[in-house]
Amino acid sequence: MSSKSWLRLLKDLHKAFVRKPFFRSRARRLSLLRLEPLEDRRLLAMLMVTNTFDSGVGSFRQAIIDSNSSLGTRETIDFAIPTSDPGYNSVTNAFTIKPSYSNFYALPPITDPVDIDGYSQSGASPNTLPVGDNAVLKIEISGANTSLTDDAWGLFISAGNTTVRGLAIDGFTSGGIYLATNGSNVVQGNFIGTDVTGTAGIGGGPWGIYTASDNNIIGSQGVAGDFAERNIIFAGIRLVAPYQTGGAVGLNSSQNIVAGNYIGTDKTGDHALGSSGVIGQGSEGGVLVFGNDNRIGSDSSGTADIEQRNIISGYLQGPGVSMGGNRNVLAGNFVGTDATGTHSVPNGGGVSSGGTGNLIGVNSLGVSNSSTRNIISGNSGVGINLGYSLNSVVKGNYIGTDVTGMVALPNTTGITDSGTHATIGGPSLSERNIISGNIYYGIQEFVSHGAVIQGNYIGMDVSGLVPLGNFVGIAESGNDDLIGGSGPGQGNLISGNNGGGISVYANNATIQGNLIGTDKTGTAKIGNGAPYGIYGYPSDYYSGGVGIIVNDGSVRVLIGGTTAGSGNVVSGNNDTGIVIGGNWAYPVGPTGVIVQGNYIGTDITGTAPLGNGGFGGVFIWNYASDVLVGGTASGAGNVISGNAHAGVAIHGSIPYAGGATGNRVEGNK
Repeated sequence: MSSKSWLRLLKDLHKAFVRKPFFRSRARRLSLLRLEPLEDRRLLAMLMVTNTFDSGVGSFRQAIIDSNSSLGTRETIDFAIPTSDPGYNSVTNAFTIKPSYSNFYALPPITDPVDIDGYSQSGASPNTLPVGDNAVLKIEISGANTSLTDDAWGLFISAGNTTVRGLAIDGFTSGGIYLATNGSNVVQGNFIGTDVTGTAGIGGGPWGIYTASDNNIIGSQGVAGDFAERNIIFAGIRLVAPYQTGGAVGLNSSQNIVAGNYIGTDKTGDHALGSSGVIGQGSEGGVLVFGNDNRIGSDSSGTADIEQRNIISGYLQGPGVSMGGNRNVLAGNFVGTDATGTHSVPNGGGVSSGGTGNLIGVNSLGVSNSSTRNIISGNSGVGINLGYSLNSVVKGNYIGTDVTGMVALPNTTGITDSGTHATIGGPSLSERNIISGNIYYGIQEFVSHGAVIQGNYIGMDVSGLVPLGNFVGIAESGNDDLIGGSGPGQGNLISGNNGGGISVYANNATIQGNLIGTDKTGTAKIGNGAPYGIYGYPSDYYSGGVGIIVNDGSVRVLIGGTTAGSGNVVSGNNDTGIVIGGNWAYPVGPTGVIVQGNYIGTDITGTAPLGNGGFGGVFIWNYASDVLVGGTASGAGNVISGNAHAGVAIHGSIPYAGGATGNRVEGNK
């Protein structure tokens, strides 16, 4: 009842009291009382659902209608349905409400803020487990009575400031919950797109939860020890429905939080959801972001990091997360694994980002730590695809390994980048990505521009002492990219890969300060590749065991440099340390390559042998031109020693290949 209604009632009682003759003298005394106006505040009231019928007194539909009509009063919709109700299922011990579609909605849109609490039903209880979900849900809102042509949502909320807890919502042809306008809604402890047990996906619409309003919370609010807020969210399209774009969660708005949910898995977090009535594992992916400044996962406060971790796995038709908006944060999640981070539950890809300034493994302040680390592994496609993004940041993640960073859970490729000014890693320990164990490339720079790749372990486990190889460490086909750097911690450890360390088809690439073929100390051999053999002429990406290969068409590639810290250690590789030359069938070799200030065949001190195999230290061939190895400037000379064969070999002519011309070797040791 509103404050005005209370005031009117008191005035009416007062008038009735003073009109009675017997009490006139008392009435004169009472008339001295003054009624102070009450504050204009929302009063609380309870609406009780007592049956599973689709209309009438005690129905869920009627409760929503009554709530909408009581403007100024904030209701709670509770449930107290007896087991004698026809909607009771004696197998699941739950109650199923099946609304019918009419006037564009299955249930009336929620137009006045309300709290809907499915846990109020007797026998229901929220989750208490940090891993898995033991929630017992008793109320199922089913779209079984809606047809494929209906544009039906389980709940359509336009009021804002509404809470939905403890419901299983499934089978609706558009999706589970639509957060339309006004925002600031809270959705917690529900099973969206699954049956009431949380173990089977139920085909329906393309979306689980979709936001068109801002500042909503889907899942955890970051309270330590509170796992009751976890939602199980799944979206899958019925087999006979036309194809539609969608995902488990769609964020077409800003400043939303999606945290602590299982998205795409069942309640155990071990298995992908699905059913015979669902296309694959969903329509397009797990979380699809179209808006800006959203957070998916941890706030990195250090107080409730596990509680805020999303498990986003099992979407074979698309990426676990697709970020098309700007400045969104993906932190502290498992993408492509089970809830323990030790087994694969693959998505079609891990993370796809095409926006501006999106942060992966970093909080909104640009800080990365153990609580912001994503495990992006076990996916059947690329771990992270930066697409045509701008200023993306990828720091502190494990990409291709399990949660320990010591066991391979491969993606096909760790990271692909076709964007501009991506930052992958950084000089501090917390910024280091472990990019290892992937089937093809650790990192593939493909027509990228201005990428900075620093401080990562690529092909090694988290200790930096044990190989955990990709096939090729880095495939560099960009422009103006920097791999490593001359500053402390900027160099990458690129070792233990099953093929080559770095393969270059690039313009203006700079490769500095890296350890390529050694452990993290630079004193022990952990070479790239299997032994290739002196007669195996390397020619492309797949050059087994070459430390660095600069391929046909590359222009102005700098390997090392004259400033302190810019030199690489290229040693211990099972094939040649550095190869500069074109493809067998492509008569346009690399040109303008400079090799300076490196240790090639020695340890990091330059005093102990740690030789490369194959042709030895540096091999120049097949149309390579204008290559400079060393130089007369201070710091330009390389230390080339301890290799299996030649320090520097230049082949003017090899059968089926062109000669190398106009190259210089000077000032080396």
